[in-house]
Amino acid sequence: MLIESLYCSCIEGEVPPDHYWPTKGSKTPPCPSPPMPLPWLLAILDINLNDDIHSGNRMSATRMQSCARRIAIEDNLYSRRINLQRFNSPTWGTAIHEFMQKHTPAGFYQEIELPPKGAPPVFLFKGTEAEIAVRGRLDILTPDTVLLDDYKCTSESSQKFRFNRKGADPEWRAQASVYKLLGERSTEGAIKIERAAVWSGAMTSARCPAPPWFRIPLAWMGEEEILLMKPHGAEFSVADNIIQFKTFLRAKKEIDEIYRVRKVDGDDKVEYGDGYTTALKGIIQKMPLAGRGAWRGEMCKKYCGVSRLCNEMEGLVVL
Repeated sequence: MLIESLYCSCIEGEVPPDHYWPTKGSKTPPCPSPPMPLPWLLAILDINLNDDIHSGNRMSATRMQSCARRIAIEDNLYSRRINLQRFNSPTWGTAIHEFMQKHTPAGFYQEIELPPKGAPPVFLFKGTEAEIAVRGRLDILTPDTVLLDDYKCTSESSQKFRFNRKGADPEWRAQASVYKLLGERSTEGAIKIERAAVWSGAMTSARCPAPPWFRIPLAWMGEEEILLMKPHGAEFSVADNIIQFKTFLRAKKEIDEIYRVRKVDGDDKVEYGDGYTTALKGIIQKMPLAGRGAWRGEMCKKYCGVSRLCNEMEGLVVL
């Protein structure tokens, strides 16, 4: 994610990116009243600034279930007034993954990337409009690499709902199925995944009828079924999301050529001329607002980190 500034409740307004840990020579004082623990805030900031799986206009198992417009904004436009509290929930999940990886016996649990860094890309959905290179980070129990375990952390109320329902979300099945395909088709680090499950976990009270963790087996999806799925009740399918993103990338390539400042000898930094950002915003603004209908209309309002910039592009006033 490209971040120009943050939002902080200490002034109920815009603050610089180093607000929680001022860099040397900074003219702004450190936050006097952070909304969350400083190490937590800094970890969230670091994860989002240095995400090497999703950033750089890459497609992943999770991104194909998201909003293509959101991805385009995250990877190509600097956003203002980013509220790090919106990233609290997914960060809990990341922390639990890292805790388990650190404290289990060596070689038992691994979080791996497919394809491995430096390996040839893996293309999914070949022969369709949605054919695209995909990356993923997944949880594997070793040495029994046939088992894929994923860990989903949620609230106590959601845990009770999941426990009573018993079944798996289609989004979980699609994500695991993409990982299975990546494992089979990676030319380096290939693994054969035969079974998959999600562990649903929450910080539950003693009176909660649901256990703190329970396991839900996952059934595989084929590539066609993955493409047809409409994630989180949205209007658009996985295929729609990918095609919209590929259309954006083609338009971006043309704009890059128009506005690229020719390199000076010995300088490998790519620079773009005046009007480049405006042109980028113009093609992003034409992309559908896929997140508007997801999660009963709550995705944009509560879960999208770049919703402010997206709304501004629509002419909506955001305080």
